[in-house]
Amino acid sequence: MSLLRRGPASSEAERERKQKAELRAVRLERTREARAATRMMVAPEHKYGIYVSIVLVLVAVYSFLSTDVGQVNEPVHGKAHYVQATLPPHPAQAIVLLIFALAAAATIYWRRRLVSGLSYIVTGFFAIQTPLPKAASDLAYFLFLVPAGYAFWMLMFRMNKEQKAWLNEHYPPAGGTAAAATRNSTRRAAASGGPARSSRGSSASAGASRAAQIRSGRYTPPRAKTKSAPRKS
Repeated sequence: MSLLRRGPASSEAERERKQKAELRAVRLERTREARAATRMMVAPEHKYGIYVSIVLVLVAVYSFLSTDVGQVNEPVHGKAHYVQATLPPHPAQAIVLLIFALAAAATIYWRRRLVSGLSYIVTGFFAIQTPLPKAASDLAYFLFLVPAGYAFWMLMFRMNKEQKAWLNEHYPPAGGTAAAATRNSTRRAAASGGPARSSRGSSASAGASRAAQIRSGRYTPPRAKTKSAPRKS
């Protein structure tokens, strides 16, 4: 009984499953080829990366040299009091940001989009942790958005757009042009030979026959419709 149940239906399902697996493998192989063909940077991506690194280096130098005024807990006669004092700079975080910014700029030498993009994203995480004075505290979110935005712009928009263009150029969709030509021909046929054309032809032939009857004297115009008087009860 089990052999009978695994008849044509099971073989058809197995064939369909194998066909889907083959199509998936072909799609993955084409995607790998597109990624390999579009992994290099294209102008002006490397130029914008240099600009982002310059901004991060300037911010690191500003954080290294800047000081801030804040409240410090100092014991006075055995009691804790908050007094205003000049806070020292934070050289450790600023130096870390400087190193990562220069390393991200150095990756542009190889022009690899994925390597440079990941480097700038990591640099953005260190940039948002860099301490700044209170007057420039809102600049921390800007420091993360600049390198992360550059990386996403390069990887998500530029690279994906080039991959789609590469796939359409090397592997055009099968039947796309034929289907478009069929749709265009159907639309032209519907616009030229539809019911509107037949109605125009019939009205023209009826007008021609009526004109011939008038010329021959056998045309009798239709009687005008008159309302009948109401019956008297």
